[in-house]
Amino acid sequence: MNYENAGSYAFGGFKDDDNELDRLIKQAKIALPAEMDLLKQRGLKKGMNVLDLASGPGVVSCAIGEEVLPGQVLGVDISAELVGVASSYAQEQRTTNVEFENQDVYSLDVGEGQFDFAYARFLFQHMQYPLKALANIKKALKPGGRLLITDVDDDWLTLSSDDGTFKRFTELAHSGQKTQGGDRLIGRKLAPLLEQADFKDIDVGILLFTDKHFSMETFLNITTGFKREQIVGVPEGEVNAMLEDIYAQSKRPYCWGYVGVFTVVGTV
Repeated sequence: MNYENAGSYAFGGFKDDDNELDRLIKQAKIALPAEMDLLKQRGLKKGMNVLDLASGPGVVSCAIGEEVLPGQVLGVDISAELVGVASSYAQEQRTTNVEFENQDVYSLDVGEGQFDFAYARFLFQHMQYPLKALANIKKALKPGGRLLITDVDDDWLTLSSDDGTFKRFTELAHSGQKTQGGDRLIGRKLAPLLEQADFKDIDVGILLFTDKHFSMETFLNITTGFKREQIVGVPEGEVNAMLEDIYAQSKRPYCWGYVGVFTVVGTV
């Protein structure tokens, strides 16, 4: 893996990669019904050829494959290990129209004008050079092809019971990720970036999830717990104490957790 090109996310560099893989799979499966509805609303149709960027463990890619049959899906990921996981998952699901390749979006090699639809899910928050990535994605799309990006903006992530610890923890994670080229406030910037990359018919939406969609523990595990790995310059004991306090706060009566995911689509 080219860790520099991986930006602020490099699978294989976590203290516990098995735990991170489990988080990725749970995150994908929990949000899958809403995600597939969104994809169809944004133009995904049967027969389309789809490019799934940063395809991770392959859960979403295979669901897209079922939706677009007889179209084809190519999932690309910078992590060779995740490509292997995704390929095995596709075999287990007996998905025949989805393939996975170890590729870097900064040097994307999938041919020009090959795809009707491209999907980038939680990728751009990690990218230091988003316009370079957008230029490559645009080349891969056919005239009239669509790009859908879903990504975070941590100003839309909160606990109703927060006494300041949750906000400080997420701000520290944002600062740490920024030192690696990432941006946890990327959501609000996606539409302007697509405009700069000369995409047309740009439209923006927000998907709102709360802990009531699953459970508070799952909500925090998916949205917050992993961020301890992104915090730099703070003693590990202090980071862990903040995280323990956040989980304790979440157990207070009438506590709600909220996360808003930006959804931005543009057309070539």
